[in-house]
Amino acid sequence: HAPKSTRPLWPNHFLAAAGGHTLPGYPAGGRSDRLYLPPDEVVDRGVPVLWGRQVADVGGIGRALRTGSWPVRISRQGLRARMAIASSTSPPRAAPRKALVADIGGTNARLAIADLDTLELANAVSLRRDGFPSLEAVAESYLQGVAERPSAAAIAVAGPVVGETVRLTNSPWSFRREALRAALGLDECLFLNDFEALAHALPHLAPSDLQQIGGSAPAERAPKVVLGPGTGLGVAGLVWSPSGWVALASEGGHASLAVKDAREFAMLERLTRGRERLSVEGVVSGPGLAETYHVLAEMAGQTVAPVEAPEVVRRALGGYDACAREALERFAVWLGRFAGDAALFFGARGGVYIGGGIAPQMVHALSAGTFRHAFEAKGRMTPYLSPIPVYVILIGTKAALKGAAAALAGRVERPAIG
Repeated sequence: HAPKSTRPLWPNHFLAAAGGHTLPGYPAGGRSDRLYLPPDEVVDRGVPVLWGRQVADVGGIGRALRTGSWPVRISRQGLRARMAIASSTSPPRAAPRKALVADIGGTNARLAIADLDTLELANAVSLRRDGFPSLEAVAESYLQGVAERPSAAAIAVAGPVVGETVRLTNSPWSFRREALRAALGLDECLFLNDFEALAHALPHLAPSDLQQIGGSAPAERAPKVVLGPGTGLGVAGLVWSPSGWVALASEGGHASLAVKDAREFAMLERLTRGRERLSVEGVVSGPGLAETYHVLAEMAGQTVAPVEAPEVVRRALGGYDACAREALERFAVWLGRFAGDAALFFGARGGVYIGGGIAPQMVHALSAGTFRHAFEAKGRMTPYLSPIPVYVILIGTKAALKGAAAALAGRVERPAIG
């Protein structure tokens, strides 16, 4: 029975095995002339890659991966010979240093050229999504204006990235991943959820990029969660692993909204008209804030013209519109409750981060106390939540572009299939 390694077997582990060294996670003195790959070594990170070639090229391991034959065994002598062939026929490919990064939301498409070494962004633009017929069209239009067309890209989209066909949640756009890569002439294209990209950015944010609201210092290497309202409500986690930080995409913004008091029940009755259900995104988003304002005006016997979220915030902060003021307060409370729930789901003692384009515009409202009170008001879980810091990401949507670059840089440095 093979001893169980605690880390995925990447190329350095193969080299160690070929040289007869003890594998990471194996007992002291546990040299063996057999290399064992138990199934859990490949579940988390995908099939290991050796110099860009699948392990299928090395001693038939790939065949065992496909057939489920375990444990996989290969002698050191056989592994050395096959690695020599791989090294002579498949030299390492130079990693791209510049890449297209994009954050495609329900309203805007943001694009830039990223330096994969520094994560610095250049030529950043924000374009209205409705000005283009497709993602391919907006990306091609942008690329025609850059001096040097990149060969790699990371594209973050507001929706679940599952399967070959990807559909945005709050947009009519959809695309096939391989078709888009080919149409843009890219050698490599990473697709990910927009808040998954934002999670990748968290370790790279400077203190000046953040505004803390309550709590104390984050617990080192503890899980983090990032969420934020925009056209919708995104959520993702970030957890530490032996190979570094790992982002966890989710669709948590579509969880059902819970209300607490009689006034909220009265609002809920109006907010659910014409809907099967009301999700948290239905109120904790730009369109949700605007709809909450109209419902409160209706309950007050007022008739107001349709307005969008920025105007509601302006009226609320101006102090002359009571309905706008209450709408913003309710928004802060609902966001605080949901952020507290998300912290409980992820065990986010490493911090809760509020991203997106709306939060930086309402830091003052979120700092007023109602948000933090709602965040912590979880009964006997209040002592657990009280020390957890909440941060507003002040650089807004640029963070997702930086995160997309970080995700692609990590993929280039240590490739994975999947």
